Amino acid sequence: MATSVSGAIAADIPGPPPVSSLPSQAETAAEAQLDYLRGRAALLALRARFDVFDRSLLADQLLSEQMALARAAPDGLLAGTLEDDLVTEISYYLVSLRYLIAVGGAVWPADRPESDYVNDALVHLDAVKSAVLSDEFVRTIDPIDLLQKLEAVYWWTNGEATIPVGESLAEQAAGLVDGLLQRQPLQATT
Repeated sequence: MATSVSGAIAADIPGPPPVSSLPSQAETAAEAQLDYLRGRAALLALRARFDVFDRSLLADQLLSEQMALARAAPDGLLAGTLEDDLVTEISYYLVSLRYLIAVGGAVWPADRPESDYVNDALVHLDAVKSAVLSDEFVRTIDPIDLLQKLEAVYWWTNGEATIPVGESLAEQAAGLVDGLLQRQPLQATT
């Protein structure tokens, strides 16, 4: 009887995907380059939020990074350094926003009760914290999406119910990456 149960379980396990559905080495390299470029865009946008990086230089810096990626895909050390930098910067942003909320220094929008904004902000911040602490961070979680959540909370604490037009660093970073890729798609290096 044990044999038939284990046989049934094994029959339910799908086999390996057909070779034609596996990504090629070139596709994997291009995906790694895109992930790296989006991560760098998010990191630079975070630094721009804290006036550590000049926002007006974001496009030029990303173009430079894209050109470097055309010569060589990011190696494990470079990707690991980016991940460490993103975790550090996002964590700093989280702590700063949580502190602002905890000490009552936020200026909440007047369209809803303050308690609604506080609760929504804490939910956003908890989601970002969980994502950053996840083993899947950077490999499966888009740091620009996390930046968008942080930006929403940032603007709420500054009295804005929505991110003012043209002020979303996350949208600017994503738009710059998309624009760069339209002009010159990433080339897989092998």
